[in-house]
Amino acid sequence: MWLGACGPERATGDVVVLDARTDVASDASDSQSPDVMADVAPEAAAPCPINGVEVSGTILAPNGEDPIAGAVVYLARSRPTPQAPGVSCDRCELPADVLAYSVSDAQGRWAFLRGINESGSFFLVVQKGRFRRVVPFDAVACMPRTVAPAMTRLPGSRAEGEIPRILVASGASVEQMDRPATGDWTYDDIARVLRRIGITEFDRSEPCRRATTTTDITQVANCPFGGILANPTNLNNYNVVVAPCGALGFNRSWQVLDHAPNRVIPTNVRDWLRRGGRLYTSDTAYGLLARSVPQVATFAGGTTLTMGRDPANIGFGDRPPAGRTYTGRVTDMPLRSWLTDRGSLAMNGSISLTGFISPWVAIDTVPMTTRTVVDAEVEWFTAIPDTPMAAGRRPLTISADVTEGGGCGRIVFSSYEVDNRSASPTAPLTPQERVLEYMVFELGGCLQTPG
Repeated sequence: MWLGACGPERATGDVVVLDARTDVASDASDSQSPDVMADVAPEAAAPCPINGVEVSGTILAPNGEDPIAGAVVYLARSRPTPQAPGVSCDRCELPADVLAYSVSDAQGRWAFLRGINESGSFFLVVQKGRFRRVVPFDAVACMPRTVAPAMTRLPGSRAEGEIPRILVASGASVEQMDRPATGDWTYDDIARVLRRIGITEFDRSEPCRRATTTTDITQVANCPFGGILANPTNLNNYNVVVAPCGALGFNRSWQVLDHAPNRVIPTNVRDWLRRGGRLYTSDTAYGLLARSVPQVATFAGGTTLTMGRDPANIGFGDRPPAGRTYTGRVTDMPLRSWLTDRGSLAMNGSISLTGFISPWVAIDTVPMTTRTVVDAEVEWFTAIPDTPMAAGRRPLTISADVTEGGGCGRIVFSSYEVDNRSASPTAPLTPQERVLEYMVFELGGCLQTPG
């Protein structure tokens, strides 16, 4: 998602193209955003002639509580053109009529340090990927101003602004929030995290495994979630697909997707990613990632079943509901800063990750083109004599851009899941859920279009 650094570019004609890989905007204060931006062209942000004219504020998540890092805020003369529906490449660019722009830092803070050198009625635009809020803004030339957070809160529904169309597969047939905390620990209820951070508008689909049944591995394409993935027209309606643990079966998703008629699913997902789709998967749903874009990670265990076990589902954990706790290390510096401010991270960059149930899907290695976001010293089982191997540091959360063949998609994979013991929809997010919150917005961020 954040690999490499490209120099700033200018598009010809009517847009200013922003660099998706460099750290800071010209008007941002010490931001280390992975998504945006480089320097804005001088003609796109004319300064006032004196100091002390700062226009500033804070960008928050849709819940109005959590700051958003790496979001763009700009002032434009005209309302931006609505984003086209369906999957597409989300380019890092601004309209030509921008008066000033900035990028939020890890605390969500932004500032037009040099003020606004015109008076009049304009439009203030706040955007993180396809999350975009546009509000009228009356400016007085070179007058300092603090913008109310309500004006720069990202939308959580289309009634509030523009949001990506999101498809979320359930992990079970019953809502976790309606179940006791000792319920089905395998249910990865990412939808609870989405609601907790204020994203209230998304599509739900029944998974290819219910909590009380096993998957017919030859019929994934006929279950509700698999049926959407198997139909490219339906899949291309979505910008983001969330396939949590259990979405494609509790086990053996690698094998599941190699059975007819299921083979069409990874083909469709691969094409969708190249067109700009964003995919989040976790734990046992890894097969969707491994079959569609195998180049982004090598999973432990290879591809051969041993002793009837899914080759990658060999992580060493404990019994439900508590599972085992590992101490993770946050390797992504912007995320580390953001988590520290949320009180979810120790000073040494470590984070407590809970709920590792034997077995769990383990990553072995990732290439240089994949970013490791969180790793840990973990153990996994050997096939014979079925005892855990010595601990080794392995990736637990990864992200990568899908750019092959001119593609512009993005993936996030996590070996750990939502902490289902926090069953209440209003319960504070645990440290690992904070990581997932951050990754939800980074998943949807803009990319520099190849070429």
